[in-house]
Amino acid sequence: MLAQLAELRAYEGDGHPPWAELWFDGGVDTTLTPRVGPFVRAAFPSALCHSCLNFTQAAPGIGVGLRWMGNEEGAMPLPSWGASSPVNTGGGDPTAPLFLPPSCDTVLEEHFWFYQDGDTAKLRSTCSLVNVYLTSVGRAANLILNLAPSPSGALQPQEVAAYRALGEGVACLWSSPLASWAAVDVDLATGVAALTLPGAPLPCAGAAAGGCVLTLVLQEDLAATGQRVGAWAVEARVGGAWVPISPPNPNAMVGMGHKRIVALRVAASFDALRVVVATAYTARGDAAAPIAFAAAALFDRASNAACLPAGCKLTDY
Repeated sequence: MLAQLAELRAYEGDGHPPWAELWFDGGVDTTLTPRVGPFVRAAFPSALCHSCLNFTQAAPGIGVGLRWMGNEEGAMPLPSWGASSPVNTGGGDPTAPLFLPPSCDTVLEEHFWFYQDGDTAKLRSTCSLVNVYLTSVGRAANLILNLAPSPSGALQPQEVAAYRALGEGVACLWSSPLASWAAVDVDLATGVAALTLPGAPLPCAGAAAGGCVLTLVLQEDLAATGQRVGAWAVEARVGGAWVPISPPNPNAMVGMGHKRIVALRVAASFDALRVVVATAYTARGDAAAPIAFAAAALFDRASNAACLPAGCKLTDY
C-alpha cells in the first residue's frame, strides 16, 4: 500500500495538480495499518481522506477525513447533520466541531463499482436514480455515483445516457415552481418564517383523494450562519387559519443544512406556507440572530409525470 501511495505521490507535478482526495475502501486505521496515516499526512497534506477518520481529523488543510453515511444505496439516514466528529459517522452530530457533510454513495448498476462485461444489463432506471438524488442531495449529503471506464478507457454510452437522463429529470422537476423565495430570515424570537404564495390560493386538484402532494426545497445560508436549524415544521394557511402539514417520515423535519427536500401532503387549498423552527443551534453570543435560508421553493408533485418515465413513483422523501 505504501508503494502504491508513493507512486501516486510521484504523479503530482509536471502540470498535474495535487491530489484532492484519497479513498481507502474498507478503511485504514492506526491499529491495523499504523504506517499509513503518517505517510498520508506527509505525502498528501491537503488531500481529503475517505474511510480514514481516526488519523486524519486535524485542522482544515491538513488531511481532514471524509465521512461515510453507512450504506451504498444512496439513501442518507435521517436526521442528517453536516457537522461531525472523528468518531461519528451516519447521521452526524449538530454540536460536533467539524463541518463534514456526509458522502452518500451508490452505483449505476446493481451492484458493480467497476466495469464488468454485461454490467449495463443491471443499469438502474432514471426513476430509481432520481429517487437517489432525493434521498441523498435532498437530505443534505454529497452524492457519489460511479461511472467506471471499460478496459479500453472508454465510458459505456448506456451509462453516459443514464447520467444525462438523471440530470435532465432533476432539472425538469425543479423547472416550474409554484412559488420560490430567497433570503428568508427566521427570527429566533418567534421561530417563524412566512413564505407567502403569489396570487390566489393554490387549489389541491387531488383533494377528493386526500389532498395534493407538494415538494418543499429549503436551503440554509451556511456561509452566513452555518447549519443552525434543529427541529422544524411546516404550516399551510387554509381559510385564514394555520394548519400543520407533515411528511410521512417523522425524522424528515429535523435538521436542514445545504439542501432539504421534503414531500408534504395538503388536504385543502391554501394561500401561504410558513416554516416554524422549534429548536436552533445558535452561535456563541448571538442567540437573537436570525437564521437565513439561502432559498426555498415549492413544487406540485402532480406535474412530475412530464419529467419522469411512465409509472415512475417518487419516494416519500
